[in-house]
Amino acid sequence: TWKEQRTPNPFPENFGPHASDQTSLRGATANRLIRALNSTDRFGAMAFNEAIDRKVPCSDAIGDVAADLETCFGARNLDIWTNGINQLQSSTEGRSNLWRAVETAYTFLRSKNDNQRSNHIIVITDGPDTCQGENRLSCESACTTADYDQLVEQIGNDANDPNAPKIHIHFIQ
Repeated sequence: TWKEQRTPNPFPENFGPHASDQTSLRGATANRLIRALNSTDRFGAMAFNEAIDRKVPCSDAIGDVAADLETCFGARNLDIWTNGINQLQSSTEGRSNLWRAVETAYTFLRSKNDNQRSNHIIVITDGPDTCQGENRLSCESACTTADYDQLVEQIGNDANDPNAPKIHIHFIQ
């Protein structure tokens, strides 16, 4: 499995300067995805990195992740999302707390307990979680992120629970 194939330091020496999306293709991909949604689809977004931790890039956001997800999730005015996403900037600075963002989105969708719709998390990232474990250099302290093994266990338990909402996670890298 992927988890068993990870190496202690998987990054090439020039990873930092080349890690981010300098031409912002990820942002364009996100905006294209948003514009392709059906009128009945609900949508939410979250930005993440070591500097900002997690942020909901919605023009109605107030700066509290949980409150912002409640306020903005499902908003039919797609401009509040595209404007917020367009303000995000790619950077080679800092590390990625990927699993904390996935855990937050997963927990939020799980709390909605919506079995009538498809539930999807689409992760747009330039690389792996670099805040903890084997994905960080040995001289760096861990930054705040979720426990990958615990998250995978939760997702597996929910997948086997017929009453839990089905949440699909997709990656664009």
